[in-house]
Amino acid sequence: MEYHQETLDRPTGRLETKSIGNWITITELGAGYGVGPRTTRLVLHHMGVLAQEGQRYRLPRDLVEDGIGLRHDRPKSGHPFDVISPVGQNLIATVWAEAAADYAVKSQRVEHVQMIRDALALFKETRLTPLDTRQETYWVLDHFPNLQHQTLATALEVSPALVSRYVKQRSAKRDALRWRRDKPVRWMSREIKDKILMSGLGGNAPYETTCMSPGERPNDGYITEGLYTPENDQPYQKPNKPGFSVVDLLRYAPTLYRMSPTQRHVRVWQVHKPDQDVDAVVEAGSNRP
Repeated sequence: MEYHQETLDRPTGRLETKSIGNWITITELGAGYGVGPRTTRLVLHHMGVLAQEGQRYRLPRDLVEDGIGLRHDRPKSGHPFDVISPVGQNLIATVWAEAAADYAVKSQRVEHVQMIRDALALFKETRLTPLDTRQETYWVLDHFPNLQHQTLATALEVSPALVSRYVKQRSAKRDALRWRRDKPVRWMSREIKDKILMSGLGGNAPYETTCMSPGERPNDGYITEGLYTPENDQPYQKPNKPGFSVVDLLRYAPTLYRMSPTQRHVRVWQVHKPDQDVDAVVEAGSNRP
């Protein structure tokens, strides 16, 4: 991209625009040498043009003062980036071949780097969509779990700080999934709840109170709706015996369907004698304060 500089002509009071040459980004510089943006930044870092700042490789401010390039720390959109001036491009061109060869030799000396790159390249050939840096990091860690961050950063040609960031994100996600897997289930499953709602019994009763057979309840009773009380809101306990069948649920559905929506959606169930009339029990429960 061609940059221009505006200067004030004091005798005339006009702004004069003067071209200062074609300034290109780091990615455009690497494209001219036939390498990708990651390799370009690592080679420039190897020759001392770029310095690591957090998770990025940026142009040092002292080189900006020397006219090698320009920093765009707060662009209108996107991430911060740097551009190289024509002077910097000529300087880089004089040492690029030597620096790139030296970087390639040193990167090959790191153990497992070439094996990781070959395995990752083979996996990419089987995919329909490309992988981003985060996905590449996850894949390598899944297949090479004992790698050091520096080795992984060298294999992926990214900064160690970026690798550490993705490693922490991966660990946090795995810990959250393990916690969800080991967390005890306190309420009935969604499938059981849907069956109860469709059968007309309704409500959010605990799983144990909706799955036990009539003969297995205290006093040989069956379950009908009642009023909510905190002491009846017990945590989930996995039942040891099978519960109501769909036929049993549908058996009581016609009677309970005649109840009002408020009565059908109370949360707690009460146990009553089987010789009592269901309509009388429901009517008595609905008239309670």
